[in-house]
This record gives sequence, structure tokens and C-alpha cells, in this order.
Amino acid sequence: MLKMIESKVKSKLTEQHLIDSWTRMAETFDNMTNHVKIDMVGKYISLTYSYLSVVKALLHACISCSLKPHIEWIAASNLKDESEKSVYIISDFHLLESFCVIN
Repeated sequence: MLKMIESKVKSKLTEQHLIDSWTRMAETFDNMTNHVKIDMVGKYISLTYSYLSVVKALLHACISCSLKPHIEWIAASNLKDESEKSVYIISDFHLLESFCVIN
């Protein structure tokens, strides 16, 4: 009986530790003051869930850099030609690159 109680106590301590860790991380994110603007150019911007994996990856990368992401959605059809699209994307990538280097 004692071993059963002991294992439950250890389990709860582990769960509480995880909860505390997540709470600290969420509070840290909520209190971040540095932001980064990320322009997302896409064909289906009205269906933002289509880009969910990209958005989540950006969120995790920004958290690692202590930045809050602010994503602006840009319809690819609003850009004039292919050369403008590639220059826009490349220049924004270099801008983001200058904010953070992830080790």
C-alpha cells in the first residue's frame, strides 16, 4: 500500500513540475515585449489553417529567440509579377535572419 501511495505522490510531483514549467513558459511568452513582423505570402490566405504547420514553426522559432511573432497575411495575387514576389520573400527572410540566430 505504501509503495502505491508513494508512486502516486511521485507521479503528482512530476505532473506538477510539468504544469509549473508550462505555466512559466506561457507567462514568459505573455510578457515578451520584443516583436517581429513576418509577412506570409500565400495563395490561400483566407484559409489560414492551410499554413498551420508553418505558423507553428514560426511561433516556436520566435519563442526560442524571445520574440513575439506578428504575422501579416499577403495574397500572392496582390503582387505584380514573379520577380517582385521573390525579392519580397528574400528581403523579408534576411530581415528575420538579422533578428535571431538559433543555436
